[in-house]
Amino acid sequence: MFGETTGETARGIHLGLLLVNAASVILLYVVTARLFGAMAGIIAGASYALLSTNLAVFGFVAHATHFVVLPALIGLILLLRAEESRRPTFFFWSGLAFGIAFLMKQPGIFLGAFAVFLSGRSAEQ
Repeated sequence: MFGETTGETARGIHLGLLLVNAASVILLYVVTARLFGAMAGIIAGASYALLSTNLAVFGFVAHATHFVVLPALIGLILLLRAEESRRPTFFFWSGLAFGIAFLMKQPGIFLGAFAVFLSGRSAEQ
């Protein structure tokens, strides 16, 4: 139904970008609020919403970079949950999400490398 009304039109692409960007803003708030408090989450989410729509970063043209952020944030949330619960399924889904971020745009590999570093560092403590 969604594809029938929008398809591969400019309207459909912009609507997809709007949904992905809104989800990214919300997830960035969740991650930041969890790590640093609610006020930091609000500031991070609002800053990302403002900066990600800037013309200098192709804010309204649905550049591939915008689509790396959402799976990377999902991966980070799942990694934080995995670190708390130590359940292997959360580690698996986190790795899968970071893999999707890599598939969206290859520099996403650095986000996955950050996750490996973060999880290895917390295992030492």
